[in-house]
Amino acid sequence: MNEMQGKNGGANAALHDALYQQISSSSDEAIKVALGLVDEADKAAQKMVAECETLLAAVRQGTEQIRSELREKMVEFATVMRDYSEEIAAKNRAYVEAGRNTTDMISSHIEAVRAAMKSVAHEGAPTAAHHAAIIDMRQALQ
Repeated sequence: MNEMQGKNGGANAALHDALYQQISSSSDEAIKVALGLVDEADKAAQKMVAECETLLAAVRQGTEQIRSELREKMVEFATVMRDYSEEIAAKNRAYVEAGRNTTDMISSHIEAVRAAMKSVAHEGAPTAAHHAAIIDMRQALQ
């Protein structure tokens, strides 16, 4: 019986060794496949990182271009507004000056009319002074 067990034990050991070899071989193959997949995933990740960096650089460049154009437009707008304000201020000054000139002219006419009225009131009949005052008044009103 010991012989039988010895034969069976040897057969079992051989079977065990064969199964171990097969499992080891399969495990080694699975590890190689897994490492290959890890390498592929690493390469894909590196490629994605490079693409993201390229996109980020493009976004930064576009953002800087937009900022630059916006600065230029703001300077242009400020210049236009300053010129417009200066133009309006000049028109306002001219309007005020025209108002003063009109007021001065009206005051002058009022004085001419008063002088003519005084001249007529002091004299009963028209005289040379009266005629001169009327002429002065007409000239002042023109």
